[in-house]
Amino acid sequence: MVAEVVRLLITARDGIYVDATVGGAGHAVEILKNLSSGAQYLGLDADPEAVVAARERLGADRRVTIRQARFSQLSDILQALGLPSCDGIFADLGVSSHQLNEAGRGFSYLSEGPLDMRMDPTRGKSAFELLQTVDENTLSGILQKYGEERLARRIARAILKHRQQQPIRTTRELAGIVESVTPFQKRIKTLSRVFQALRIAVNEELQELEKFLPAA
Repeated sequence: MVAEVVRLLITARDGIYVDATVGGAGHAVEILKNLSSGAQYLGLDADPEAVVAARERLGADRRVTIRQARFSQLSDILQALGLPSCDGIFADLGVSSHQLNEAGRGFSYLSEGPLDMRMDPTRGKSAFELLQTVDENTLSGILQKYGEERLARRIARAILKHRQQQPIRTTRELAGIVESVTPFQKRIKTLSRVFQALRIAVNEELQELEKFLPAA
């Protein structure tokens, strides 16, 4: 995968490149190996933890600039840095393994943690806040649109019924509600789709992508 990214991305060894999801800088390290000393590499990420990790790993490389930013901020960042254009842009969409493995981030149904799911924990509503206020039709629509979940209506109804008794605060609490209305053999795939749909909604991922693509 990394070799393919390098082969397709780099058109000029001394060019300007943007990594829109720099994360832990795994791809960045390999890409930079194939760039000259005159190249410029801009690493962006909405996740402040990823930005810290990328700076620790790449901070000594003078070709590299790291910024915390969402997809929709790409044009503003390029303009602020005096970069009218770039030679290539790379984005690895979705959630990272690090984010999934950090129970405190709330991305995974496998671990007990707060129901957050925000790429940037300082911005916007968490999944907990979303589930506290969303109505059945909207929630069902989220699960259908972003998760292609056939049991969306049933799951949405179960979530709201539980919410009437007590708030849904943790990942395993939400997973238990979903499991209670899902056939046993479908639970793993259904849980994956539900958590994916909520993550996309919480982070407005498709809206961010719609703003990012024209700028790219």
